[in-house]
Amino acid sequence: MTINKETIVMWDGIVVATPTIGTNDGSFDIAWSGVVLVHENAADPKVVGEPPRPGSAADVVSDKKFSVTGLAKPVDGVADGNKFKKYNIEITGGDGWELGDGKNHQDKKHVIISSLQWRGSPDGSDQLCYGQGEDEYGPFVSLGYMKPGNRITLARRCALEASDGRVGWTVQDVEKETLKAIYDEEEEDITVRPPWKSQVLKV
Repeated sequence: MTINKETIVMWDGIVVATPTIGTNDGSFDIAWSGVVLVHENAADPKVVGEPPRPGSAADVVSDKKFSVTGLAKPVDGVADGNKFKKYNIEITGGDGWELGDGKNHQDKKHVIISSLQWRGSPDGSDQLCYGQGEDEYGPFVSLGYMKPGNRITLARRCALEASDGRVGWTVQDVEKETLKAIYDEEEEDITVRPPWKSQVLKV
């Protein structure tokens, strides 16, 4: 299996958020686990569809797993325990993720902007999740969404080259550029589904 700039690695799994003990900053301990899907030859992200869920099953079938942990802090800095608003989530702990090579791979940096609990909303942007970081293959950016049951699906454009402008992006830049590309303010909805098919994840 080859991981390069044309590869999209998708994580799909349940997020569990528990209030951090001994702090008053509104932070939550995060545990996120599920399955990994690797899409090779995906320079155009439009070739990557929704992860397959057999029948009515919620879980995606894959022999590759991930299990990561981290810390979430409210974007607005307000410690009110509201899981529906956006949080900055840093996740580099836990067992890491598998590629089927017998190893557990770890992210050097992985920051996500997401809510911690799903809710139905007429505004399509409320379920969007954004990611940015670096692994052993290089810098990456990612896009996805949260679905009922607090299930996050996040697709990662891997191995960004040094000349790629996205290397300098923060996770806030990923959010800004995504909304610029796919959010219709008048309709209060996104115009590309799933969101990782947008130009933000093109090679």
